[in-house]
Formats: sequence, C-alpha cells, structure tokens
Amino acid sequence: MHAPASLGTERRSGAVFLIFKMVGCLDRHPKDGSPALPDRICRRHTSELRLQTGGRNGKPVGRSGLLRCTFMSGERIISSQVPALAPGEIHIWHIDLAQPEAAVAALRVFLPREELERAARFHFAVHRDRFVVAHAALRSILGSYLNAAPESLKFIAGSHGKPDLEPQSNPLGLTFNLSHSGDRGMVGVALQDQLGVDIEQIRADFAGCEIAERFFSPREVVALRAVPSDLQVDAFFECWTRKEAFIKACGQGLSFGLDNFDVAFGPGEVPALLHVKPDPREASRWKLYNIAPAPEGYKAALVVEGADHVLQQREWVNPLAPA
Repeated sequence: MHAPASLGTERRSGAVFLIFKMVGCLDRHPKDGSPALPDRICRRHTSELRLQTGGRNGKPVGRSGLLRCTFMSGERIISSQVPALAPGEIHIWHIDLAQPEAAVAALRVFLPREELERAARFHFAVHRDRFVVAHAALRSILGSYLNAAPESLKFIAGSHGKPDLEPQSNPLGLTFNLSHSGDRGMVGVALQDQLGVDIEQIRADFAGCEIAERFFSPREVVALRAVPSDLQVDAFFECWTRKEAFIKACGQGLSFGLDNFDVAFGPGEVPALLHVKPDPREASRWKLYNIAPAPEGYKAALVVEGADHVLQQREWVNPLAPA
C-alpha cells in the first residue's frame, strides 16, 4: 500500500483546497505472483483503523490521518486509504472512466443486477463501460468511508430521482453526488450537507448563444454575450456546470427550471449563486465553487449547503486494475 502523496494546497474563495493523489494497491497472487483478477469480491472486510461513528456530532469519520479498509477475496487483498471526513469538509474525487477492458469487467462485481441492466441498455460499448466504471467507483468510494463492501450498499431515489443511500447503509449520514462526461467522472462526498457536482467536457460546437437562450436566465445570456468571443466557450461551460450543480444539489431536477436562478461566471467573476426564484433568501443557503484544476478539456463545479467549506480533491484509482 502506498501512502497518499500531497500534490498541493491552495486557498480560493474562502475554501482551502487540499489536492491528493490516492494510490491503491492490488496484491499479487502469493503462489505465482500473477495479478489475475478475482471472480468476485466477498463482503467480508476488515478495518485497520476503527471507524468513529460520531460524524453527526462533530467528530471526523475515521481517526486522524487515514482510514484503511481491507476487502478480502480468497487469497487476494485489495486495499484503499481514505482520509478522515469532518463536518464542513467536502471531498471531490476525480475518476478516469477510460479503464482497460479487463479492469471494467472486474468492476462489474461491485454492481447489482439493476445497475448492470441499466448499463446494458447503452448501444455503444464505450458508454456501457463508462457507466460501469462511474457507478463502481461511486460504490468503491462510499464503501471506503462506511467500512462496507461496495456491492453491499443500497440506494434509494428521491421524489425527483436524486440518489441517496438507504439509512441502514449510511450510519454516518454521508451525502454524495456523481457526475460524468466524456472520459471523466467526479464524485462529491460530505457529511449531512446536501451537495451537487457537475463535470462537462468542453465542446465548442455546443457552446453557443442559441443554446444559452434556451437554458440560461436572461441575466446570464446578457453576461455571456458580454464575454470576449475567444473566451465565450469557457464562460458557457462555467455557467452550464454551475447551473447543473445547483439543480442537482437542491434535488428538484430540471422541473425547477434552469431560468429560475442566476449564477456568476466569466473572466474575473467570483463563482456565486446570485438569485433564486421565488424566494430571494434561497441563494444565501448555498455556496458555489469552481472545481479547479479540472481535467484538461473539462469544466466542473460544486454547490453545497452552508459556507466556508474545506474542499479536498483526490484521484480515484481502480482497486481492481491489473498490476
């Protein structure tokens, strides 16, 4: 097992960004040293550091430093390390969805039949694989915090479809959100505070004023037109991701109406939720963050309840990838 290496610390917009590279370890077979993948991952698991379940009353999840969970499968040991999660902290996990075929096949053991059936509905294999990796990564990440096998987690859907963990699967009160676009995925995790994340691959052919007039508020359309033409594509996706993140955070889906609220975006503008209809006080309930550095060619945003959060970014590494 490799310890996580810090890639840097940065303070922006009242939040501290701690950036980590999380590296998992896949032990080789003790007999012949081969990295052959297990047929399944058993639900038996152990924890090197005892989980503290006091997250609801202010204590961090896990002891100070790192939580190490070990999942057993026959003679194979698959380990990952997850830092403690305290109230007010938001963990942002970046996911590379372009996994090798063997790694994608191995990750299917994390998904229940219903999710595998959803994946099978995609016409193209690349889309099926991205779905499998994104949802398996989500289960892997949440299972590490909860000291639970990824395949054991149970999910429910809100009235507008926003997923949540069943209370029996979530003694810590974790909140989370998943987004994926192109070859990149992103998961946000917090304690109790509702949140939404969005990542979008930048596409110049999609970022036009005609699309903005359909989905942005009148104030946002005016702001986009005022941005210099060579910066408009980036500005468009700044606005788009921030609006999507808010819609996902409030859990009302597109029924809320993308033109019913305004976000700040563009060169020199501090990310912010400016106004929400019909209650002008609603904007003060949320904090909007630009996720940077985002993967090259992408824009990403986070909206979360409250203010003055500590954001920590990490790269998820597939624990089942061949060595």
